[in-house]
Amino acid sequence: MQPTTQIVQQSIPQTAPHAAQKTARNATAIALSTLLARGIQFGWILMLGRLIGVSDFGVYGTIGGMIGTAAVIPEFGMGLIVLRDVAQRPAFAGRYLSATLVAQPLLACAAYVLLVLAGLLLPYDTATRLLIMLAALSLIVDALGNPIDGAGPITTTETSPIEKVAPG
Repeated sequence: MQPTTQIVQQSIPQTAPHAAQKTARNATAIALSTLLARGIQFGWILMLGRLIGVSDFGVYGTIGGMIGTAAVIPEFGMGLIVLRDVAQRPAFAGRYLSATLVAQPLLACAAYVLLVLAGLLLPYDTATRLLIMLAALSLIVDALGNPIDGAGPITTTETSPIEKVAPG
């Protein structure tokens, strides 16, 4: 007697061609804008290196490295965790958002204190220590979400509810 094989077909939702085109267009725009931003940043670094000289560029690189390393502390992977957990449990979106909005500034303050201590403990001159302390403030400003471009508050004409059923 031969075993019978049953094929179970699941209904897979088909995306509309328009949605796929929109997704591809958005992904392309993000990739191009990221590439442009990295190119501008690379050009700025080359120009800055020529303008300020070798020793000052070393100070700039050191401070940039310290800030880049310390910037991991306020983020702490929360963005991905919140995104994943809210997708799984949309009813808790408010709780996740409020916990993140409280935790990130506190972690940014901790990162600031660590950078100040590192600046004081490492054998840097006074000017470099002050630059470290000043640059470290960017961690706190970034965690609070304040725009630093001087253009005022971020405004939008589109709104969407936080808890929304995904299309499809």
